[in-house]
Amino acid sequence: MGTTVRESIIQNIKTTLEAITIANGYNATIAKVVQWNPNGIGHGTMPMIIIAAGPEPNSENEGYDLQTCRMTVFLDLWIAVDEDATEAADTTLNKHLGDIKKALMTDLTRGGYAVTTHITDVEPFDVVEGQPYAGLIITAEVHYRHAISNPETAG
Repeated sequence: MGTTVRESIIQNIKTTLEAITIANGYNATIAKVVQWNPNGIGHGTMPMIIIAAGPEPNSENEGYDLQTCRMTVFLDLWIAVDEDATEAADTTLNKHLGDIKKALMTDLTRGGYAVTTHITDVEPFDVVEGQPYAGLIITAEVHYRHAISNPETAG
């Protein structure tokens, strides 16, 4: 059994985000990138991004034996907040958001598996004063196609 186009896109996003390091020309390094797991992830290493595939509304048959799909992908960015930090949490989040946008926009086709990728929303986590974590929920939409007869074949 092969890998679906949908999973190939998720893996491309994961690999892309794992490359966010100062050594690669970004403002900061993302320490950990993982796919969502219902058994828990753990928040030991920060900053961290959790990738979760979201809704994919019923897609259209575009003809030529292709299925057109719009997949929502949630990127939960977590940072540790230190009471003694000299930089505001918002400033840190904005640096990471800029890096994430820069990385994702480097290849809108997700390695040739997608038609396009774009960020549709950025929302801060609800936080309580004194909470040791802060973060953003970054929502991206990926448009892609696959063969109607085989979701493992990009179209």
